[in-house]
Amino acid sequence: MDFDLIKLSQLFQPLKPQAVKPGSGSYIPNIVFFVIQMLLFVAALAVIFAILYGGLMYITSAGDETKASKGRAAVLNGVIGAIVVSLSFVVVQLIRQIVTQ
Repeated sequence: MDFDLIKLSQLFQPLKPQAVKPGSGSYIPNIVFFVIQMLLFVAALAVIFAILYGGLMYITSAGDETKASKGRAAVLNGVIGAIVVSLSFVVVQLIRQIVTQ
């Protein structure tokens, strides 16, 4: 199996709107992948919010163990969410590369 770094780097390029000729039929995958990419962007924002919220809750716990544990759990869930969103982005880019060839 031969790895081409240029092709690999092209997988991580953001989806750009392309001019589509009427009747070409290639605009549906672009629309679908654009919507998926926007949903992943919203999920990434939610992950950032969860990590910040959990960190703030942990910092302001003032020795309250239940509040501190909720803060730690929120940060941990945010990190897990970040991993899931990142892997989802990679999978979507790989599928996009396969479908649009």
